[in-house]
Amino acid sequence: MSRQRRHPVPRDTGAATVWVLVLAVLLASAGGLVLALGAVSAGRYRAATAADQAALAAAAAQVRADPDPCAAAGRVSAAGGASLVACTVRADGVVDVTVRLSRVLPWPGLDVRARSRAGPSGPSAPSG
Repeated sequence: MSRQRRHPVPRDTGAATVWVLVLAVLLASAGGLVLALGAVSAGRYRAATAADQAALAAAAAQVRADPDPCAAAGRVSAAGGASLVACTVRADGVVDVTVRLSRVLPWPGLDVRARSRAGPSGPSAPSG
């Protein structure tokens, strides 16, 4: 009679597969988090740039005695991909603007807002 050798079956068959899958999910989650944080950071930068440009455009329109400097701020912020939320022209010629950049991330309610101010640089700004 021939004897066949039986190989013992290890009890942890498939455990490595589970650990590899868990590690893959953790790495994918970390990568997604890094991408989301990068998108928010880039959105904040874009919103701040749009706010700065809108404030400068409104201040330039104010210097030119444009009757509606906030309209210039709205056009410039729209060109920068943002929407003008608030625009205030103070008596001293300083313009405050707030813009909103939508759809920074695909989740609703994650808009980015930025504020900027531009105008004369002192109590008696030079004219011209």
